[in-house]
Amino acid sequence: MKFKVMGVILAGGMSRRMAGKPKALLPINGKTFVEHLYERLAPQVDSLCISTNQPMTTTFAEDTAQIPDQHFPKQGPMSGILNAALYAQSLGYTHILIAPVDAPYLPTDWREKMEAAALDLSDSVIIPEVTNRLNYLFQWLPVKHTEALAQWLSTGGRAAKSWLAQIDYQTFFYQETAGNHFQNINTPEDYQRLLSEGPS
Repeated sequence: MKFKVMGVILAGGMSRRMAGKPKALLPINGKTFVEHLYERLAPQVDSLCISTNQPMTTTFAEDTAQIPDQHFPKQGPMSGILNAALYAQSLGYTHILIAPVDAPYLPTDWREKMEAAALDLSDSVIIPEVTNRLNYLFQWLPVKHTEALAQWLSTGGRAAKSWLAQIDYQTFFYQETAGNHFQNINTPEDYQRLLSEGPS
């Protein structure tokens, strides 16, 4: 089965726990979070877009679309996922591969592992399980789910965990060989730890 996959960087949050500093633009090792994530995700996918409500100036390729939350704004990351999925669907993509911007050390075999799982799990949404923890915003999502996602958001839905409970989703055990590539940086303390320790 041939998948046409668009990568999606989720960068539309308000960063309230980061004292209002946009996480996408936080520096680490000479680059911003979004630049690190772009460099890791872009080679794995057929195209890439950024879900963001604050247009950013980047050094990215010119064809990297920045997608605002036109539908269901201010309903959290699932709104960003819907708008990115609609964009991908309009261009003929079959799936989107999603990663939050506060995970700058995304594994470089992310698509390979998730696509292999998708061959066995049909058209399900797939999320990784890492060290006994589910990572709800790291998703392999067939765009055929956009209608159901829009319907759920229309009822006021917000949390990814709640959305996934409504559909046929599957988990995939991701065996890390070194480092925690799925860590999230949500607070100034998390950020300082990452600066001092790198991926744990």
